[in-house]
Amino acid sequence: MPTFTQGPPPPPSDPLALTEPKSLSPLFGSAWRLWIGQPGVFLVTSAWVVIPLYVVLVGLVGGGFHDAYGQSDWQADAANTLLVSTIGSALITAVHARAVVKLAAGHKLTTGEALQLGFEGFLLVLAAALVYALATIGGFLLLIIPGIFIAVAGMFAPQHAALTGTSAGKSLKASITLVRANGWWKTVGYSLVLGLVNAGIMGAAAIPMLLISLALGEPSDFGMVAVPVLALMQAATMSWTALVNTLLYFSWRANVGDPFTGGADPLSADSPLPQ
Repeated sequence: MPTFTQGPPPPPSDPLALTEPKSLSPLFGSAWRLWIGQPGVFLVTSAWVVIPLYVVLVGLVGGGFHDAYGQSDWQADAANTLLVSTIGSALITAVHARAVVKLAAGHKLTTGEALQLGFEGFLLVLAAALVYALATIGGFLLLIIPGIFIAVAGMFAPQHAALTGTSAGKSLKASITLVRANGWWKTVGYSLVLGLVNAGIMGAAAIPMLLISLALGEPSDFGMVAVPVLALMQAATMSWTALVNTLLYFSWRANVGDPFTGGADPLSADSPLPQ
């Protein structure tokens, strides 16, 4: 009777093969390899953006350093959330999207160079993110369902703006076209999995915080530890989300065989990233 031997497992897909579509598992595997392989480009840049805002607003202004759980008053927490979700998120998205393209082209990046890339594309991404947010809010105010649709279909507007230099409105339209071509429900599914992964990251990070609080014993002392740890957790979550969404954006483009619905192609040698 003939015997069959199992061959070696296929090699993992290249995380920087941006013109190849990726299913869910290779997508997350690629994001993980990039994230742990380039911490200075991704996690550290996100920390430079998030931690100063968090420490100043939540820790100092809001009194989080003196709270047993590192929590601030609602005014400071709201200000931190607003700034991080707009300015911070736009800068982090710009850094991650543009850094991925540079790394795929074979460039070596330092933390400072990655931040510079982000600042160069910051205004484009911020405008696209604000238009996306306003369109989503407007959709919810009208009939709710349009808001839900735009919340998912417009999620790639910041990446498109960062990489192509198109206007905010055109970037939102390009994102909607891309999601429609790949499937709205499929995009929802990927987003839900990302949310579960983020929840797992936050939950895992909460365990050492609990152990530290038990070791310190004095709740007032724990706030000094909790605030920077919570800030790092937020920075890590935002960095991971921006990286996964960027890779998903390229994968969705590759699926439909039409890289861009407007603007320059950043993967073209004669088309540099917009500034």
